[in-house]
Amino acid sequence: MRALAEQVLPRWVFERIRAIRSRQWQVSFLHQSGLLHQVKKHIACKGLKVLDGPFAGMTYPPDSALIRWCVPKLVGSYEKELHPFLFQAGAKGYDCVIDIGSAEGYYACGLARMLNIPVYAYDPEPKEKAFTISMAKLNNVVHLVKAGNLFTPSDMKEFSSQRALVVCDCEGFEETLFTPTTLELTRRWDLLIELHGSAEQVLPALQWPHKTQVIPIQNRKGDEDEYRPGRQSFLVCEAMDS
Repeated sequence: MRALAEQVLPRWVFERIRAIRSRQWQVSFLHQSGLLHQVKKHIACKGLKVLDGPFAGMTYPPDSALIRWCVPKLVGSYEKELHPFLFQAGAKGYDCVIDIGSAEGYYACGLARMLNIPVYAYDPEPKEKAFTISMAKLNNVVHLVKAGNLFTPSDMKEFSSQRALVVCDCEGFEETLFTPTTLELTRRWDLLIELHGSAEQVLPALQWPHKTQVIPIQNRKGDEDEYRPGRQSFLVCEAMDS
């Protein structure tokens, strides 16, 4: 049924449906596992501000925080493998940030606060898009954060001349975006791409016009545990031409 839907439906419709179902499953799992109760306890004790890391001081809207496992983000340890690159971002002279798979806006709003440049946040899930705007308003960066739907190869063409920082977490759709025919469009970008499934092998093997490295995501415990389903890694691509 999924294969048929993917063939028949417009891509943006299929990806929106997939994103909505994925988000519903996540909320159900978090509720049944008791993790949402842990979120409530953390917020009651320590509040809704990010305590440490590159986005320290950013505030979560409660309606967004209470339906996701956001404790590592509130602690400030989330995806700490990327923190060295994020802390250096202010010195890179970026024109904009492109956040592909922006979810509730953690990276979009955090980078808008940090860099004070336009951030284009793309997510096909409508509730997550609304949460991004809510977080942007709460953190006084709504004038910088532009929320969109599905990011596609045609969008890549529009941004190809920009010196951009790209954060990508799109649940496997990265293989559709980053292909031998689109890599030249990314030449001026620095990219932080979370790899899913077969992308773990496919994307690092491409002929990127960048300095690249694969960084494994480490397992963590307690409040820093991100409850990932298995082994994952980031592909970091740093532009040679800036």
